[in-house]
This record gives sequence, structure tokens and C-alpha cells, in this order.
Amino acid sequence: MSASSASRSVRHAVHDLVDGAHSWGSLDQAPARSTVVQQITLTVYRPGTTLHDRRLLHARQTWPLAGAVLAVSVVIVMASWAPPHVTGLVALVAWVLGFAILELTTRGLRESVRELSASSTCTPDGLVVVGDAACVRATAARLSALERELDAGRISTDRYLARWEEVWLALPSAQTRPRT
Repeated sequence: MSASSASRSVRHAVHDLVDGAHSWGSLDQAPARSTVVQQITLTVYRPGTTLHDRRLLHARQTWPLAGAVLAVSVVIVMASWAPPHVTGLVALVAWVLGFAILELTTRGLRESVRELSASSTCTPDGLVVVGDAACVRATAARLSALERELDAGRISTDRYLARWEEVWLALPSAQTRPRT
């Protein structure tokens, strides 16, 4: 791997970590757990969502893990000079405060986010499937293809936003989505 190729890979990884992999949202596939065989969620932002807003939404989505990493870092740094109960309290406060700030700052933004989910769960009566995983994947593939077309210069930004909006409008809004 050349130095420039490695540099591009690092920039791409940092971009994905900070901004998310896609301008339109994300596709998250949860690993199988004891009863859940598969869970997949497509999150689509309102077309034209600013980079700042996408970063806030992405930070909120990744905060449970990122905040835990921060909390462990606080513990490691403070362990040599602060009592354990103080260290633990500071780490916990940092995690909770980060979560609270992100919840408050993204409240209005989250109302414009649309999601499509599917899951399969093993029960004593057999496999229970909720949603259409193939539809979730196909919708994500459509958005990813649009993004690649934009990046390659095959479609204009206006056309990209119009097609993104078609997908976004077809997804259930927060008001129409059933509560679980």
C-alpha cells in the first residue's frame, strides 16, 4: 500500500467515524443475540441536512460506545492521582452529560429522521419476522448507488437531492411510525 493510498484510507476512516459513512444516513445491522437472529435499521436524514446536523445526529447515534470509550479514558488518566470513587463518578458524569447534551441538541433534528427496520426473533413458537429486511437493504442500496453516481459526477447535486427526497418521503415519519 502506497503512502498516499494509506493517507486516503485514514482520511476516509476518520470521515466515517466523525461524519458517518453516508450523507443520507446509515444502515445498521445488529449482531445476532440470544433471541434476535437479525436486526437491521435504515436511518435516512431529511435531504439537505447540513454537515453540522449530520455530525450531531451521528454523534448521538454512536455516543453509547464513544461515551464509554471516553469514560474508560477518563478512568485511565485519573487513576494515578484521584481516588477510585471520584474517578468513577467523573467518568459516569462525562458519559451521562454527553448523552444528555446530544439528546437535547438533536431533539428537533431527530423529528425529521426517517427509519425503516426489520428483525427476526426466535420464539418457542418459531421464527417471528417483523418488517422486510430485503426492502431495507434495497432502499439502502438505492441511496448508496445515488451517492456513488453523485461522487462520480454522473448526476447533479439537485438530481441527487430530488431522488434522496423520493426515498425519504416514502419512509414512515416519526408521527406515522408505530411505537414499540
